Amino acid sequence: MTALGLSMGLFAALLGLLYLPLLGPRDEHDAPWIRLTPTGSVPQEVPFAERLSETETISLSTELEPGPARTLCFTGLNATALTAAVDGVPVLVAGDHAHPTANLWTSMIVVPLPEIRESGAVLTLTMSGTQLLALNHRPDYESPGRAVRRAAMHRLIYHDMLVFFMGAAVLVGVLLIGFSTQEDRIKIENLLLGVSSLLIAFHALDYTYRLSTGPFPVYSVLKRLMMVSGYLASLAYLAGLDHHRSGRFAVSRWFAIPTLAAVILIGAAPNLARLHARMVVLNMVLVLNLAAVVVLIYRRMRGRAILLIAGALVALAIIQVSLVMTVLPGMPAVVQYVVVMVAILFGLQYLLDYREIIRERENLRKAYNRDPLTDAYNRRALSDVNLSLYSSAAFLDLDSFKYYNDRYGHEEGDRLLRDFVGYARSQLRRDDIVIRYGGDEFLILLKEADEAVVTKAIERLRNGLKTIVDDEKIDVSYGIRTIGPGGSLDIADLDKSMYAMKMAKRRS
Repeated sequence: MTALGLSMGLFAALLGLLYLPLLGPRDEHDAPWIRLTPTGSVPQEVPFAERLSETETISLSTELEPGPARTLCFTGLNATALTAAVDGVPVLVAGDHAHPTANLWTSMIVVPLPEIRESGAVLTLTMSGTQLLALNHRPDYESPGRAVRRAAMHRLIYHDMLVFFMGAAVLVGVLLIGFSTQEDRIKIENLLLGVSSLLIAFHALDYTYRLSTGPFPVYSVLKRLMMVSGYLASLAYLAGLDHHRSGRFAVSRWFAIPTLAAVILIGAAPNLARLHARMVVLNMVLVLNLAAVVVLIYRRMRGRAILLIAGALVALAIIQVSLVMTVLPGMPAVVQYVVVMVAILFGLQYLLDYREIIRERENLRKAYNRDPLTDAYNRRALSDVNLSLYSSAAFLDLDSFKYYNDRYGHEEGDRLLRDFVGYARSQLRRDDIVIRYGGDEFLILLKEADEAVVTKAIERLRNGLKTIVDDEKIDVSYGIRTIGPGGSLDIADLDKSMYAMKMAKRRS
């Protein structure tokens, strides 16, 4: 319930943010619009949408009322170029009518109007479109200052914020693909989720404002590729989750056929107008894929809060886009933001999972390399130690340890070993290493210490041993050697040096 409540709060906040540029008092332009034709003029309903067989340019005009300088703002212009003029004097030019490449439909168009002193002033909008031309919302009057602020907020929310999320999705995708290759075998679910994050970032590019994408044939190809990437991304998400939970594509394989059919329909559409006519069917495929993702999350991943939040966001987006397509056509669509955010959430969850796996492996490696009795490193740890970082080594052996075990018992002998290692650590530096090499044998590696410094350090350990155990027979014998170039160290030679000291004690 907490995840559901949080996701509903995030969704409401996002939807509220999208509404910000639309809030506040506005004066709708109510004057009739006239369409200028070579043979005269005819009334034109606004909003409107037309499918074109080729590139066309139309001109709409409307009479302006006298008054101070104002600004005409409108959104949802699906055109390749726009020129606005007052009494024949251009006040705004966006795109190129001769070379139609602009993507204006995601922008708020701001048309500055001069002070109108007398009635009869005419605003003319000349719009070019290729295959599709639409003005989806009636324009509004604004004061010049408020129009600038609304346009800046609109660009921040409907462009810059989306670009930020796209960048995050790309980063997550690259990391997931990289992590998928860190195993002995490629983890297919990480690879799929990483690829889907990259695809959804490319798909979201279609929702960003840009005045040019090259010649129109190039734009047409890019438009189709951006659409295709969205459908493939949804399928890749579904397949990645499916494989993660079951090790196979038990559910997602049934959604591959309609998704690939949608991709074929996008590529086979003769023009963008026909493609636009197919969007209802195509959107159903996308919605079905996203709905399957939600079902998969809530049936198989209930214990993972981040994924539950992602699933709830997708479910809410599906409901909202259904309302936009039916009863609330003027409502801002939130699905593109949700899909990119979900890509980031999925990636974040799997990055956290990967970090947890690395942490568990590190703990296992530490446990493998640790002596369970004394918590010193064990002999196996030497294979992971870069000896070239150390300058000297000392090999220690507790004299008469067998006698101590036999007299006081093994529990007391274990206590002696633990206390000795603890004391040695307290006397050595943090970067020095204590290794339990055998039963009562220890190897100590020291950084930046010559043989004289090491000798003083080991003698301190000998003297400190007397505070740990009250038995004169217990002592320390040791051998010291300098570690050679490249980390060369002869343990057998160290052992001989230690043994020589032990024998010398016995003879004395």
